Parts: sequence; structure tokens; C-alpha cells
Amino acid sequence: MRKNESDEQGGTPNPPEWLVDWQKELVRKGATYEGIVLETSLEGIRNAAPCYHCGFPTVKVLTHHSVVTHDKQLIVGTENMPGYQCGSCSTYILPDEPDLTGPIEYLSHEGVIEFGTKAADLLHKRGYNVEANAFREGVTRSENVLRDLKSR
Repeated sequence: MRKNESDEQGGTPNPPEWLVDWQKELVRKGATYEGIVLETSLEGIRNAAPCYHCGFPTVKVLTHHSVVTHDKQLIVGTENMPGYQCGSCSTYILPDEPDLTGPIEYLSHEGVIEFGTKAADLLHKRGYNVEANAFREGVTRSENVLRDLKSR
């Protein structure tokens, strides 16, 4: 089992060690970490679709998700982002770092809407208006996709 895989469906995969180390280094240099707790559960998201890369079935998981502001002074993250994980394939996380691989994970639109809304509010209050607006645009896109899926 890879280090950042959950050991059962619905578990929370650990974030990759390189990500944890990088975020700790940013905090050591003065960045602030703001955690967001999401209310969207695995039961509250759509059924898992097959993996886009290999077609293997995916499972619902809660995963770590975080973003860093352009100046690297604020990290906004959550440990319970609902989404999906492929049980078959993995991918390079960063193209120039071939050792950084992990399972393919997809964020649910429902999770993106809740995380994006909360993150946008937090970012706006901190003066990160460009990032806040980008999150609001992502929320709108996910709302439109869900609306389209429900109308089918």
C-alpha cells in the first residue's frame, strides 16, 4: 500500500510526506495554516465514477486538500475533503519529481463548493481578493456542473 492511501473505503488518506514537509517549512518561515472543517460527508456526494485515466472503479474517500497563497504566507486546508480515489493507477504528482507519486484522487463537486465558499470568505477577510475571486469562480463552475448532472 502506498503511504498516502487509505486502508479502507471512507478512510482519510494521509497527505504525501513531501507535502507535509513543504507546508511545515512554510509555517516555519512565517506562513499561517488555517484549517477548514467541512460538513459534506461521503454520503452527501454523488456515487463514484470510474477513473478517468484507467477506467478502474474509484471509491469515495475523505482526503487532505490545501492551497497556498501566491506569497506563500497563508495555507488554507482541510483534512476531510470528500472525493474519490482510484484503486489501480497512480500518477506523477509533480512532472519534474518522478519520485513523488500517489494514487489518482478526484475532488467531489460538493466538496469543492463547500471548501471553495469557506476558503473564499477566509481569503477575502485576509485581503487575498484575487485568490478569493478564483475560489468563487471554481464554486460557480462546480455548481453549474452539478446542476447539469442533476438535469440529465
